[in-house]
Amino acid sequence: MLKCIIQKSQFISPSTQLLITRQNSMFRGSFDRDSVISKDAAVMNILYLNASHGPESLVGCGARTFLDNLKTEHKIREVNLWKDSLVSYRLEHAISKMKILNKKGTEEDKKLFDPVLREAELINCVDLVLISTPMWNYSIPYTLKQYIDVIVQPGINFSDEPAPAGAAGKPVLVISSAGGTYPRGGPIQDFLNPYLQQIFALMGFTQFRNIFIQNTMKVSKQESLKWTNDQAIYHANEISNNFNTKTR
Repeated sequence: MLKCIIQKSQFISPSTQLLITRQNSMFRGSFDRDSVISKDAAVMNILYLNASHGPESLVGCGARTFLDNLKTEHKIREVNLWKDSLVSYRLEHAISKMKILNKKGTEEDKKLFDPVLREAELINCVDLVLISTPMWNYSIPYTLKQYIDVIVQPGINFSDEPAPAGAAGKPVLVISSAGGTYPRGGPIQDFLNPYLQQIFALMGFTQFRNIFIQNTMKVSKQESLKWTNDQAIYHANEISNNFNTKTR
């Protein structure tokens, strides 16, 4: 049987987030950017990272139900990670990145890396990240990892310094599915949700919510879909109420 248990959101405090970044910093430098992206504070800006196998998949249906049940004015930027034209992050980008961070970047390096930085800057004006993805080999599909590797950039959306006031505490909702079950302490672990929780916390999305649809190989799609939609409606109500309270 599918356990219809409401999953409470998990939080990483700003102080814990800062400790994580300071103890695990990958870089000694950061990018210097003056770009400021303005946004309407009364409108929820949503980045929807769609790695689903299609709109009728469990995670695709869950994402649609969530968005349809939001009770606040919102704008959605959907990135279809299987179809949309994305920045092709190559070895040349990584080399230019390290040269720039070490203050040795040329104008050619900066020109090559500029599309990456523009994409990274966009997440700073996002109020909610929504991710729909199946589990691949106990983790995320490569196309979602590729997108994350492009947008996570030091000095743009994360750094070793304290986050600006109001920057921490934004929600990320992950809707994911797996054929098996992954009980805590079991012999096989879920690496999908812990990874996404950690990486988005570094960018200020420290309120982690997930709808983890397990055991899809044995549970009927009808039963899984009902549970998924119930969860999606619950999170839509919670996130709407929190956002409306914050913007009053």
